Amino acid sequence: MTSTERDMTFLAGGGEMGALMRAHDWKGTPLGNPATWPQSLRTAVRLLLNCGHPMYIWWGPDLISFYNDAYRRSIGPERHPSSLGQPGPVVWEEIWPIIGPQIEQVMSGRGATWHENHLVPITRNGRREDVYWTYSYSPIDEADAPQGVGGVLVVCSETTEKVLTEQRLMAEIERQRRTFQKAPGFIAVLSGPDHIYEYVNEAYLAIAGQRDFLGLSVREALPELEGQGFYELLDRVYRTGERFIARAMPIRLRTEASTHFIDFVYEPMRDEAGEIYGIFVGGHDVTAHKEAERQSLLNEESLRLTTEAAEIGTWDVDFTTDTLTWSPRTKAMFGFSPDAVCTLDDFYAGLHPEDRDATSRAFGAALDPALRATYDVQYRTIGRDDGVIRWIAAKGKGLFDADGRCFRAVGTAIDISARKLAEARHAFMLELSDALRGNDANKALDDACALMGRFFGVSRVGYGHLDPVEDVFDYSVCWTDGHAQPLLGRVPARAFGIKIVTKLSAGETVVVSDLQTDPLSDEPETRDTARSVDTRAILVVPFVRAGRLRTIVYLNDRPIRQWQADEVAFMEEVAERTRQVIERDEAEAALRALNATLEARVEARTAELRAAEEALRQAQKMEAIGQLTGGIAHDFNNLLQGITGSLDLVQRRISQGRLGDLDRFITGAMTSANRAAALTHRLLAFARRQPLDPRPVHVNPLVGSMEELLRRTLGERIDLELRLAGGLWLTRCDTNQLESAILNLAINARDAMPEGGQLVIETVNRAVDEVTAAAHAERVSGDYVRVSVADSGTGMDAETVARAFEPFFTTKPIGQGTGLGLSMIYGFARQSEGHVEIESEPGRGTIVHLCLPRFEGEASDEAAPDATRAVPAETGETVLVIEDEPVVRGLVVEVLADLGYRAIEAADGPQGLEIVQSPQRIDLLITDVGLPGLNGRQVADAARALRPDLRVLFMTGYAENAVLAAGSLEPGMTLITKPFTMEAVATRVREIIEAP
Repeated sequence: MTSTERDMTFLAGGGEMGALMRAHDWKGTPLGNPATWPQSLRTAVRLLLNCGHPMYIWWGPDLISFYNDAYRRSIGPERHPSSLGQPGPVVWEEIWPIIGPQIEQVMSGRGATWHENHLVPITRNGRREDVYWTYSYSPIDEADAPQGVGGVLVVCSETTEKVLTEQRLMAEIERQRRTFQKAPGFIAVLSGPDHIYEYVNEAYLAIAGQRDFLGLSVREALPELEGQGFYELLDRVYRTGERFIARAMPIRLRTEASTHFIDFVYEPMRDEAGEIYGIFVGGHDVTAHKEAERQSLLNEESLRLTTEAAEIGTWDVDFTTDTLTWSPRTKAMFGFSPDAVCTLDDFYAGLHPEDRDATSRAFGAALDPALRATYDVQYRTIGRDDGVIRWIAAKGKGLFDADGRCFRAVGTAIDISARKLAEARHAFMLELSDALRGNDANKALDDACALMGRFFGVSRVGYGHLDPVEDVFDYSVCWTDGHAQPLLGRVPARAFGIKIVTKLSAGETVVVSDLQTDPLSDEPETRDTARSVDTRAILVVPFVRAGRLRTIVYLNDRPIRQWQADEVAFMEEVAERTRQVIERDEAEAALRALNATLEARVEARTAELRAAEEALRQAQKMEAIGQLTGGIAHDFNNLLQGITGSLDLVQRRISQGRLGDLDRFITGAMTSANRAAALTHRLLAFARRQPLDPRPVHVNPLVGSMEELLRRTLGERIDLELRLAGGLWLTRCDTNQLESAILNLAINARDAMPEGGQLVIETVNRAVDEVTAAAHAERVSGDYVRVSVADSGTGMDAETVARAFEPFFTTKPIGQGTGLGLSMIYGFARQSEGHVEIESEPGRGTIVHLCLPRFEGEASDEAAPDATRAVPAETGETVLVIEDEPVVRGLVVEVLADLGYRAIEAADGPQGLEIVQSPQRIDLLITDVGLPGLNGRQVADAARALRPDLRVLFMTGYAENAVLAAGSLEPGMTLITKPFTMEAVATRVREIIEAP
């Protein structure tokens, strides 16, 4: 190897750039032959070529360019390989303003430069690129060079990808930071074991409150978390590196008085080495959700309680998960336990076969998007675990999404078995009632057995009658389902066992689910009989009468059957209905047996009843007569004494020729006679048989005209006040009797106020409605004129008020009252179609209301004639007088003669009728009513037949003449009551004759 070759070894290797350097014509450059290059340059070039890191050298004043293979990949085809050996300002003209000052700094001896991720845009691969570099410019020492620096060694790395990646990362971090800042959930980044806040977003501030966080530890920023466990959780996560997740964890912050609930995660953050350097905190405030969840639970519980109280079950089908949710009550409707898991298959399987198709169609229609029908059905279920058949009423709706797909169906279910059973039982009882209504008892029981058999679903139903003599059941009525054999004929009672017969004889229903295992039926005879008639279950209801078992009605079933309590109770009710038919049939049989002697027994009993009735009537009559006689005897004896005593004295004085004071004794006799007449009137009024002379009456003027009389009668110690209503209606009654009634009431009131007081007579219009009338037997609805007499006297208790209208009942001392006053008023009111009311309390006075019916007609303006003036006859009229009492007949004839009338006498009805039939002139007929033979009315009617215009005056003195009450008198007929004055009869005769 020559020295020249040896001197070129520094260019050995270096890959492509080494080969290019070795092949380059360096002699044409300012550097010349490489063998002559300074050692420092040679060393630097050798280092450059043998280094895998990008390196570049600028040398000498012209800054000749050298670079290695690692560098060439960064400069592009625009500069490789053409830039080798070229001056730096020429090669890097486009970036020389950037790098030129840095190179000049190194070349001038002012030290090296360092740049990291520095942007140096260059053109490569045909386009301008932003290229980032990390590089250093270092001096290459050369003693002979100016400033001792021969060139610049560039050690660099293109960091464009790294910078762009970091920029993208930072942009992503910033974007994420902005996202975190606006995220609905709270976020915080904690660093170090003290959990220093490096970042919190707005949601974190919203829940924790506006305060300083960054740079502070959790304990410093949130001291109120002490004792709530959060510090300890952070320490554990940082220590163990295990993530912690919490759901609805309560947290109390100083910014809120109430507790918040948060979902959050503590996520440990690790560096490249896997070491934990912090904790990421993220979560949500779920307080509202927790409250909504709590409210939802309350609502669900409320709904559950409501549906439970209403005995409503719920169901929910989620078609997205193909799950069925039943409430415990709904599960029970299908015979499932509350904790059972149920599916739609269980629903369909639990439907009664007869109802499955209709229910499935209804459910399908509710799920059909085109129909969306309301699911509203009634179906039966068969319990999976208990086998019980139930009736269910279900309602629901399908829920559809925006595409019309049914994603869910919800609804309710109600067990209506009881209602259905009640309806079926009601319909059954109606059928049973119809069947039992017939006259044929045997057919009725046959029909009843058939109805019971079908309703209860048993094998056999029938009746057995116990013959107590032979102790044998006689089975005559039986129905079967077609599989069981009928039970007919006579069967010894012992065949059913002593236990069962004893229970039946005590009137207790026998219920046995399995005759082969039940203790009640463990006797050999019982089980043998059960096998012989192919029966396992029985329900027997006994009919016991007079302490003895008479009849049984039974249900038999071939399989074992668990009888329900309500089923037994209903069967007992049904049996009781049929018992009536049996007893009716027995009663009819007994009745037929007794029919032969019925007529004789009825006749005998009727005779007994008539005799008892007659005896009672006689006793009542005698009691009434006794009461009347006892009351009248005393008063009439006194009155008769006054009459007979006065007349006896008159007779004595006349015989003695002493005529001077006869008027005094005659007046005494007349007074006693008038009092006797008044007593008679009162008796007749009480009996409501007194003949009255009713006329339209203005009550107010009548009461006003009595004021002076009343004041004299009452005396100065009684304050009388009249309260007469304006617009008072008319009434129709006997004026004299009304005056007498008012006077009588006033006197009674006076006697009740011995120390004086106030008496008010008031008149008002009063309407009695139907309700009031219905509550009082003696009142009739309508309009009334009410005359009320009120006093402030001693009053009466309820017992006295109840007896006030009884004849001869009085509270006055003996000799001061007859007890007929109120009785007379009561009779007068009833005869006038009115009524009397009494209001009274001890110590608070008494009010008597006399109510007389309203009269709708016109009042009569005729003036009453003067009864004290006798009017003589003017034309010699003829009057026929028929009276069986000679004295009375003679008096009437005498008065008529005194008045100038021609009188014809007749002693009885037939004699009078003969005179009427004669051609004699008769202007007026005066006749007593109570005549022997033909009575006065019969004579008058016969006379009217012959003489239609004949006028009639009836005389009456006793109660049998009720037929002559004013309402039954014909025109031209009138009536006068005995006793009467001669002036009164004369006036009445004149009125009748002169009437048009």
